[in-house]
Amino acid sequence: MNNEMTLHYLSHDRAFGMMTRNAFEIFLSQLSRDFCLYVMDLNDIHKLNAKHGYLTVNEKVRRAVAGAQIYVDGLQFGRVFSGDEISIVDWIGHQDLMEIIREFFQEEQIGFKYLYKPMNHGETLDHYSYELDQLSNLLRDSNYYHAL
Repeated sequence: MNNEMTLHYLSHDRAFGMMTRNAFEIFLSQLSRDFCLYVMDLNDIHKLNAKHGYLTVNEKVRRAVAGAQIYVDGLQFGRVFSGDEISIVDWIGHQDLMEIIREFFQEEQIGFKYLYKPMNHGETLDHYSYELDQLSNLLRDSNYYHAL
């Protein structure tokens, strides 16, 4: 395996078809303009895995992510922690972004809740890691989220 293949293998989450958390944090640190950071928590993913199996659920998530990325130019997804948390960066400022994403996940019969935070570009990796952790922790509290 050459260096380019190794880098892709380590930075890409094949199960969901998106960046790993570390790769996503590096991506954020390299953005040259302000952006909005989203964290979404997939609803009942453990029940879906038990009902349909991991491979089927992973394929559903991959299809939803790929569809959203085709529809919304420049959209990037990354894993956060566990199998049910996904991060998204929007540096273009799409209107109704989460409604668009919801449609693709709804086609796969997957719901989610989410939080977002406007971010400044040019911060450190540690800063973006901290912000992902904070959004993820807030999302676990039912008082702080948008449900779709």
